[in-house]
Amino acid sequence: MKYKVLLIDDEPSALEAMQLWINWQELGFEVCGTSSNGKEGLELMKQLEPDLVITDVNMPLMNGLEMVAAWQQAEIKEIKFAILSGYSEFEYAKTAIHYGINHYLMKPVFPEEAAEELLEIYQELEQEAQKRSLNQIASLE
Repeated sequence: MKYKVLLIDDEPSALEAMQLWINWQELGFEVCGTSSNGKEGLELMKQLEPDLVITDVNMPLMNGLEMVAAWQQAEIKEIKFAILSGYSEFEYAKTAIHYGINHYLMKPVFPEEAAEELLEIYQELEQEAQKRSLNQIASLE
């Protein structure tokens, strides 16, 4: 199964690099869209319904963590989030953990490191999909 991923970063070069250097298809993902800020990212999440959002932390208008918080409060659809940051500051990681985000990519993104993290996320998405289908079967009986 292919999972949809939305990439959000205010640096055009970072967005381009993620799209070009990561073999999304091979990892079980397809990029369904990109955005340059958290406000637009929220709108795209409603429209595109991605399974995974990889977002930068520091962005104009609304930062990545504020965007995640807003999405989780709205309780529209469960989405996996991975934080992308050029800052190895513990505060970001601590805040991300508070929002249930346990995937954290450092900039610059190296394809091998990103692939490892994405494989882990893919496996989590697969396990959740299996649980949902088992729950649906169980509720029919």
